[in-house]
Amino acid sequence: MPKQLNLPKLEEEVQKYWDEKNIFRRVCEQRRGGKKFYFCQGPPFTTGQAHIGHAWNHAIKDLILRYKTMQGFDVFRRAGWDMHGLPIEVKVEEEVLKSRSKKDIEEFGVDNFIAECKKFAIRNMNAMAGQIKRLGVWLDWDDPYQTIDCRYMESVWYGIKKAHEKGLLYCDKKVIHWCPRCETAMAGYEVKDEYRDVTDDSVYVKAKISGGEYILIWTTTPWTLPSNAAIAVHPDFDYVRARYNGETLILAKERLGVLDGDCEVIETFKGKKLEGVKYEAILDIPLQKEIKRKIVMAPELVTLEEGVGCVHIAPGHGQEDAIVGKKYDLQKPSPVDESGKFNIEPYKGIYIRDANQMVIRHLDEAGRLLKKEKITHRYPHCWRCKTPLLLRSTKQWFIAVSKIKDELIANNKKIQWVPESIGSGRFENWLSQAEDWCISRQRYWNTPLPVWCCGCGEIRVIGSIRELAAESAETIDKDKIDLHMPEIDKVKLKCKCNGEMSRVRDVIDVWLDSGSASWANLGYPASEEKIGMFPADFITEGSDQTRGWFYSMLVCGTIAMDAVAYKKVLYHGFTLDADGKKMSKSLGNVVDPIEIAEKYGADSLRFYMLMAVPWDDLRFSMEGLESVNRTINILWNTLSFAKTYMELDGFDPKKEYKLRFETEDLWIISRFNSLVKNTTASFESAHPHEITRQISDFIIEFSRWYVKLVRDRVWIPGDDPRKFSVHYTMNYVLSGLAKLMAPVTPHLSEHVFRELAGEESVHFCAWPAAEEGRIDDGLERRMATAQKIIECAAAARQSADIKLRWPIKRVVVAPKTALDMKGTEDIILKLCNAKNLETKDIKMDVIVKPNFQSIGPKFKKDMGKIAALLAKSDAAKLLKDMGKNKKIKLVDFELAEGDLLFETKMPQGLVAEEFDEGVVYIDEKLDEELYSEAMSREVIRRIQEMRKDMKLKELEIVDVSVSCKKDFEKYVTENKESIEGETRSKIRHGKAKGFSRKWEIEGNTVDITIKN
Repeated sequence: MPKQLNLPKLEEEVQKYWDEKNIFRRVCEQRRGGKKFYFCQGPPFTTGQAHIGHAWNHAIKDLILRYKTMQGFDVFRRAGWDMHGLPIEVKVEEEVLKSRSKKDIEEFGVDNFIAECKKFAIRNMNAMAGQIKRLGVWLDWDDPYQTIDCRYMESVWYGIKKAHEKGLLYCDKKVIHWCPRCETAMAGYEVKDEYRDVTDDSVYVKAKISGGEYILIWTTTPWTLPSNAAIAVHPDFDYVRARYNGETLILAKERLGVLDGDCEVIETFKGKKLEGVKYEAILDIPLQKEIKRKIVMAPELVTLEEGVGCVHIAPGHGQEDAIVGKKYDLQKPSPVDESGKFNIEPYKGIYIRDANQMVIRHLDEAGRLLKKEKITHRYPHCWRCKTPLLLRSTKQWFIAVSKIKDELIANNKKIQWVPESIGSGRFENWLSQAEDWCISRQRYWNTPLPVWCCGCGEIRVIGSIRELAAESAETIDKDKIDLHMPEIDKVKLKCKCNGEMSRVRDVIDVWLDSGSASWANLGYPASEEKIGMFPADFITEGSDQTRGWFYSMLVCGTIAMDAVAYKKVLYHGFTLDADGKKMSKSLGNVVDPIEIAEKYGADSLRFYMLMAVPWDDLRFSMEGLESVNRTINILWNTLSFAKTYMELDGFDPKKEYKLRFETEDLWIISRFNSLVKNTTASFESAHPHEITRQISDFIIEFSRWYVKLVRDRVWIPGDDPRKFSVHYTMNYVLSGLAKLMAPVTPHLSEHVFRELAGEESVHFCAWPAAEEGRIDDGLERRMATAQKIIECAAAARQSADIKLRWPIKRVVVAPKTALDMKGTEDIILKLCNAKNLETKDIKMDVIVKPNFQSIGPKFKKDMGKIAALLAKSDAAKLLKDMGKNKKIKLVDFELAEGDLLFETKMPQGLVAEEFDEGVVYIDEKLDEELYSEAMSREVIRRIQEMRKDMKLKELEIVDVSVSCKKDFEKYVTENKESIEGETRSKIRHGKAKGFSRKWEIEGNTVDITIKN
C-alpha cells in the first residue's frame, strides 16, 4: 500500500470497485428477510446543485442507515426528490421565458411551461444525485420517489380526500398573505422566517369626527388607507383631546410625544368613551363613499409601544383587522388584484407600493396628513422570489388544522425527538398555535387540487386515479393519464344533476406533496405491498423543517393514516461559515462540498461534519476540516506501520500463533471494546458527534500511545510471541475499527478492511459486538493515570529544555492520595524515557524571613538580632511549630503568626508538573552517562531520516560512517551497539563515499555517510 494517503483517488477507486462488484445491491440482498427499518427521505428541492447543507444532512442519514444495515436490518432507503413548486417555476421563468409574470406563461402555453418545469426538475435531480453519490451516500438512487410521478400525486390526492371525508377540507374567503409577482396565496408558516428589513414612509393621519375634531391614526402601509373601515382604540387606556397647531386632536395620552412642539391637553378620558363614534372618510375616493366607518374597541390589537394608540383597521388587508371586522360586522373591501395592483379609481392599475406616494399626496392635499416619517421595519417577503408580500382577501381552500390540534399534540408525544427539547418545546409550541392550512395555490407546476365543482353547487373530491376513471364523463387511460395541468383540466366528471363538473383551477401547496411522503413513498394506496412498514422508523432534516416537513408530515399522517408519520426524528441545524454567517454567493463564503471532496476526500468531509453537535448550527471551518484530515492520515500511517511489519513476518490473521500479551496489548484491546460499546450506545441515541469524537480520540490514542509502546517489539527476531501479539492486536483493532468507522468513512473503511482481512467488503460485515470479557475498566483507569504522568513528565522536560529522546535518570510521582499504577510502571518508564520510577513525597525547602512591618513596632532595635537568629534556624521546624502553637519562642523573643513570612521552594535540581492526582518531578540536568546516551539518540534519528530519504527497505543492513571531533566521537563509541541495532547498520568512524549529509548536533558538526 502507498505510504502517503491520497483519499480522493482512493475514493474514486473504491466507488469503481463498488459499481463493478455491485456491492450496494448485494448488501441490500443480504439483509432481505431481516427486520424492516423504514427510512423516509426528506426530499430535497431540485432547484440547483447540492450544497454543504445537503452534504451534512445526507452524511447523517447515511451514517444511521449504514449502521442499521450492519445490524442486520432490511433497510428501506429510497431516495426522494421534491420536484414541484414555485422555486422551479421561478427558475424556468427566468431561464426559459426571460419573464416574471403569469401572463407570459399563459402566452407561452401552460403545457409548454409544464414540460419545461419537468425537464428542469429532472435535469437537476440527476445532477444533484451524482453530487450526493460522490460523498459515498447509499440510497436507492435508481428508483427514487419523485413528487411529479402520477402515482405519487395520486397518494397526495388520497390525503386530501381523507381530509374531505373528515370534514376538514373547506373553501372560504379569508385575508391571507399573497405574492404579487407569483400571483398566488401563501400559507402563514411559509412567511414566518421570511421577514426582512425595509424602509417605508409611515404617516400620521387625521380622521375628522363631529365638532370639527380629529382622531389621529398612524400606519406604515399608506396603500391600505383606501380600504379603511374603522379605527380601533383600547377601552382602558387614557386618551386626550389636545389643542395642537389650532386643531383638536385625539390620541393616547402616553403617545403625546409624537406631536412636534407644544400642545394643550383639554381633556383626559378612557378609550371606552370613543366606542361607536363615526368619522368622515380619510380619502375622498369612490370606494370610501360606500363604507360606514366607526371607532371600535380592540384591546388585543392596540398597544402604546408605537403609533398613537388609535389603529387604522382595513379588514380586507390585515388578518388581525379581519378578526376585528368580523366581531363588529365591518365591511371588508380589498380593492387589489392578483398582481398587487389597485382595481379602483383613482389608483386603478397602480402597484400598491408605487401608490403609497400618491395616497400621501392626496392626504396632504385634503389637509389630513399631520406628518410623514421614514421607518425601517420588518416586512414579509416571498420565500421563492423575494418579492414583498401583501395581505388581501381572497377565496381559497383550507384544511381545518385547528380542529385536530389536540390530536396533533397527542401524536407528537409519541415521537422520539432528538433532542427531546425540540419536540416538547419549539415543535409543541408551534402545534399549539396551529392555524387552518391554506393549501390552494394559483400556479401551474404543482399537484392539482383534486376538487371538481358543478354549477348546481355539487362538489366532488377525488382520491385516486381509479376513482377519477370511474367518475369521468369520458373514458380515460388509467396507465397513461397525466395528472398535471393542463391535461387534468380536460377531465370532466358526471354530476348527479346530469351536468358536467370541472376541476377547480388551483394547485396545492407543495408542502402537501412532501408531507404525504410517509405513505406515498411506499406506493400507497395504489399498492398495499409495502404499507406494513408505515410509519417511518427514522427521519432527519434541518431546523427549518419544524415549520416545514416535520409539521406537514405530522398533519398529513394524522389526517390520512390516523397515526404519526414517523417514530423518531433527529433535528439538525444550519451550515454557516466559520464566523456564523449564512453562506451566500454575494458574501463569497459558499463552501462547495464537491470541491472539498476532490481536495480532501469525501470521508474527511463526512467525518468533520459528523463531529458537530447536530442540533447546533455547523460553523464550517477549514481548520477543523484539516484537523480531521490529519487524524485520518494518522490512521493511515498506523495501518501502514502495521501492514509493513505484518508482511515482513508473514503474519496471517487467519492462522493461530503463540501469543504473549503485554499490558499495552490488553489495554488497547480493552479500550477498543469499550469504544465499540460506547459508540453503539451513541448510534442508538442518534448522537453522531459522540460517535465520531470517540473514534477520533481512539485513533489518536492508538497511534500516540500503543504504537509508540510496541515499536521495539516488532523488531524482535524470529517467531517471538511478544512480536506476534503486536501483529494480532494491531489487526484486531484496525479491522474492528474499519467496521466501526464504515458508517462514517465508508471508502477508507473499505480499503482498510480489505487490506487487512482480504475479504470482499466491510459493508457485508455485521456490526461489531463488544467483547465484555475483554474490557478491563481498572486497567483503562490505570493507563489513563499513566498517560497523565507521562504527559506531565513531557511538560517538565520542556520546562527544563530536555528533549523527549534524551533519557532522564528518574520520574518521581508524589500522589495526593494512594495511586494505583499496577502493571503500568514499565510503560511509564518507557514513554518517559526514564531509568527509574519513584513514588514518594518530595520534601520542600522552607525559607523563613522576618515580617518587618509586624515586628518593627514590637522589637525596634532588636530586628537585626531576630533576622540573624532566623537565618540559623530550622525553617521547616519553625513552620511546623507555628502551625501547631500559633506562636514560637526564638531565644528571648516570642513571635506570633504574623511576625514571620514562610516560603516553600522546590529542592534545587528538580522540575515539577502537577496533575489532578499528584505532582510529577524530574531532574533538570543529565549526568555524563545519560548525556552520552542522549547524543546517541540524536545520531540514530539522523541515520533513520537518511534511510527514509534513500527509501531503504526496513530490514536492509547498511554501512554507516560517522566523522566528527573526538569529544563527540566517544558518544558514538560508547553507544555503538544500540545505534547499530536501532538503525540496522554497521558503524565505523571516519569519512567514506556514499550518501552523505552534514548535521549540527548540540553544537557539534557530524558528517554521516550511508553506503548500501
